[in-house]
Order: sequence, then structure tokens, then C-alpha cells
Amino acid sequence: MQRFFSSKWLVIGCIAAALFAFNADGNAAGFVPAKKDKAIIVQETVQQIMLYKKAEQTAFTLAGFEQFLGRKLSRKEKRIFTVYNFYTELTPEEEAAMIKNKRLGNLSMIMGIAGYMVMFIPYVSALTIALWPAAIITGIIALTRAKKFDNRKGSGFASGLAGLLTGGLGLVLSFLAVLLILALWQ
Repeated sequence: MQRFFSSKWLVIGCIAAALFAFNADGNAAGFVPAKKDKAIIVQETVQQIMLYKKAEQTAFTLAGFEQFLGRKLSRKEKRIFTVYNFYTELTPEEEAAMIKNKRLGNLSMIMGIAGYMVMFIPYVSALTIALWPAAIITGIIALTRAKKFDNRKGSGFASGLAGLLTGGLGLVLSFLAVLLILALWQ
């Protein structure tokens, strides 16, 4: 208990109280305009987003919001939009479309990984000819559909990207293996 009331802790407490009091008075007196400006920017942007959401029920994207406003957004406004979009709920139709796209992205990733798993199995390795291009195609479709949801979590963006990368890398490796076999054959 004595340590709590020592002079060091008393000085720290007084400094914290003084800073808190100055911050409260400074905000009230207008000495800290940066925080006030940020709050106004956030408030105005959220109001514009809500107007846009009422006007556009189908495509609620960053590019659509910029078209709605008729200007490019600043970095702060883009961050506000993405945070607002992240915490808003989707309609049941959008939720179903997002789940369907996530399944497509997962399928793309599974096909890309399965290509590596069967690559070294004799007589079955020919499946990679079908698996990797299919992983690339479904990965591209999943990525383009995920843009509609601004690549939010659960939209299939990450798994679609993984499928695209594993399929592409697999095709490059198989092409190099064919070139190596042809070089050694001769």
C-alpha cells in the first residue's frame, strides 16, 4: 500500500489527470481541430453511404459508390466505406451468392492441391492435365465474383486465389517437366 502512495505514482497520476483535463478542455475549446475534422469526415461519409445504399440495393461496391458521388474518394473515405461495408449485413440473396462463390473458390483450391497429390502417382498423373486448368478457370471465376462483395471475408477470394496460384504453378511445373523429358529423350 505504501508503494501505491509513493511520490513516483503520485506524480504519474497527477500528470495523467492533467492530460485528461487538458484534452477534455482542448476539445471543447476547439484546440484540437484534427479530431473534429476526422469526425465530420466520418459523419458525412457515412451519411453519403446510407444514401447510396438506399438508392442502389443491388450493387453495393466501392466503384459504384464513387460513380454515385461522381468523384474519386480519398483514402480515408475508402477506409470508411470498407469498414462500413464490413459491418453491414448482407441481404439473403447476397449471402447465398457469397456462399456459392466461396464453394467455387474452395473447389478451385482443392483441384489445385489435388493436382500436386496425384502428380507422382503412375497412370493417374494424367489427371493433372484436367485438374490444373480447371483450378485456374474456377479460380478466375471465383475472383471476379468476389469483387462484387469487395473481397470481404467469406466471399471466396482467398480460396479462389489459392486455386489460381496452385493451378498456374502446376501448369508451369508440368510444362518444364515435359521440356526436361524431351531434352533427356534426345
